[in-house]
Amino acid sequence: MIQDSEFIKNFRNRIDFLIEKNQINEENQKLLTITQNHFDIYFVQPRYTVFAVINNKSKDSFIERDFRGQLDGDLNVDDIFDDEKYIAYLIKQNLLQNINLELIIPESFNKIIAVLDPISASRDFTDHWLKREITQKTDLLSKKQFELVTFNTNLFNKSKFDFQELIETIDDEQFTYNLSQILGAYNNGWFFVAASSIGSLMEYIYYETAVNYGKSRFAIHRDNPTHIDFQDKMRELRNFTKNFPEDQQIRFGNAEVLDMERGYLTRNAVSHHDSGFANVQEVETLFTALKRAYEHYFIPSLNYKKAHVESDQ
Repeated sequence: MIQDSEFIKNFRNRIDFLIEKNQINEENQKLLTITQNHFDIYFVQPRYTVFAVINNKSKDSFIERDFRGQLDGDLNVDDIFDDEKYIAYLIKQNLLQNINLELIIPESFNKIIAVLDPISASRDFTDHWLKREITQKTDLLSKKQFELVTFNTNLFNKSKFDFQELIETIDDEQFTYNLSQILGAYNNGWFFVAASSIGSLMEYIYYETAVNYGKSRFAIHRDNPTHIDFQDKMRELRNFTKNFPEDQQIRFGNAEVLDMERGYLTRNAVSHHDSGFANVQEVETLFTALKRAYEHYFIPSLNYKKAHVESDQ
């Protein structure tokens, strides 16, 4: 039996080590599922199969399941050699429960010898996963068809999402450049590239919203907040602004939580899809989420900032 707490601790430590050792910069880290989420990591016997599922929580967990008794004599399972199909079969048979197949990370599938110590087990699992994911993403993004376009501000005016006001209001050179690249990819039909990159812009808006209110400290992941951290921050800002003028208030109820979750799940569905495929609807869903984040969070925070600058003068 593998010690779950030790496995998870070493899993995260190993990710940090590999990121530093292989000099994976922050921008490229955002394309990797393993660095941008928390997971339920399953260890399933009798085949010693291990895999990860995005759990949309603020921490990882290690879950061990043993189905040797239930699968004894099941002739169907003997013909299933592919790990993903094997796990899908266990889910279909209701042996593995409460798992969304869409949130399973294909690159994470591996075998672990049960007698390994937690350090060795987590090292082998993490190295295999990260290597597969880097290889897959590198192959996709290095293809000629995914070359980024020349910076072109005309894209903002041509876009049906009318990003010109957003660009002028946010007034950040790097943000403008990144959005131009994304729109260029979108207009050329390179939907995977566009969808994979929008998330960083949304996180920028969430973070700058907090900065404008003077509430930029994050309780848990201070240097690299997760979507759970951003949700917690919006709840904090909702409470902080509830007595402010209406145009300075953050509204973050159940509808807004679901909206943020939908955007997050769309990004994840794209980022860990094996084929590197994304369709136009997925990209436009994320563009809509970006505009809503700007209108519902950034604008009220900017109104607050301007009001307090004026009152201090």
